[in-house]
Amino acid sequence: MALRDLNSQEMVTVSAPWVDPQRDLPTLEAQELLVGPARVITVAHRKLLTMQRQESVSSERVAELTAELTRLDAQHDRMARGVYNVLDAGVDLADDAQQAARFEGTRDTLFPEGLQITQATYRAQAGAAQQVKERLTEQDRDFLASQVFAGRPLVEVVDAWLDTALLMGRRVDERARLADDESDDPNAVGSDDLRDARLEWIRATKSLLTMLEFTDLDEEQRHDLLASLREAEETARRRAEDDASTDEPQPEEPVDADVTEPV
Repeated sequence: MALRDLNSQEMVTVSAPWVDPQRDLPTLEAQELLVGPARVITVAHRKLLTMQRQESVSSERVAELTAELTRLDAQHDRMARGVYNVLDAGVDLADDAQQAARFEGTRDTLFPEGLQITQATYRAQAGAAQQVKERLTEQDRDFLASQVFAGRPLVEVVDAWLDTALLMGRRVDERARLADDESDDPNAVGSDDLRDARLEWIRATKSLLTMLEFTDLDEEQRHDLLASLREAEETARRRAEDDASTDEPQPEEPVDADVTEPV
């Protein structure tokens, strides 16, 4: 089983005893040939551990943003339908054609594509909200303010709806930055960073294993030093076997109408 088959958590678990002054580090440093590899594995262990922690923080934030976007999208769609339906009802309930046209014009200003906006992507909803804000005139806002529904001026609902869409745009941009490996944020952890940290750990571990062969440590000491690694390799081997068995098509049971059960 190759070292690259270990996941990042298994890697730091394996090297944790090697870099711990209360565990295996004194044994390694007592061997002249292992002083260098011990230092290298310590650096690689710390780097991988740091990357892992930063990736965990990023993953948690992405999950938070996804949950928030789901909530905001439902809120956005609910308010969009409410405003649209109120204005649409105004067209039918208006006392004269001029008033009906005012309702219709305001509705079309807010919803040039009707309620299809509720089916748009988060970014598209945010972009549409910005366009609506720019299109709305003071006359439009005064008209919306004059329409009170359930004790609330319609202009307040419209503002809340548009602000929700714009907030969705900011949140989806933040989520994209966290998921973008090419982020300009020097503290961001991308897949390239994590891969480099893993490769550094693998090289350091191989160096340690190679030099271990030239020390005067006995078999029991070597076994103790490598116990965690061998356990992790066995876990990775079983995981690979399970994945392979899941991917393989299962043979169908043969069906033969002429075969009878033995008595």
